[in-house]
Amino acid sequence: MDTRNLIGYNYSLRIGKTFKALDPSSGKELEGDFYAASLLEADEAILLAEKAFGEYRYIDRNKRAAFLRSAADEITALGDELIERAM
Repeated sequence: MDTRNLIGYNYSLRIGKTFKALDPSSGKELEGDFYAASLLEADEAILLAEKAFGEYRYIDRNKRAAFLRSAADEITALGDELIERAM
C-alpha cells in the first residue's frame, strides 16, 4: 500500500516527517509509514479540490452517480487488503 500523499493524480515526491496509524481496537501500530503533508502540499490539494468542484457541481446527477459507483467499484476491487487494514 502506497502511503505517500496523493495530490490530484500524482503521488507527492516530497517526503518529510512520518507517522504510524493505529489499530483502534488494539492500539497497536499498523504496518507502514504515513507522510505528514507540508503546507505547500495542503495548499496544492485545496486548489485542485476547488477547481474540481467548480466543474463537478455542474455535472448531471446521473453522471455524478455513475462516477461515484465507479469509485465504489475501485474501492471494492482492492479486496481483502483494504478490509483487513481497516479492521
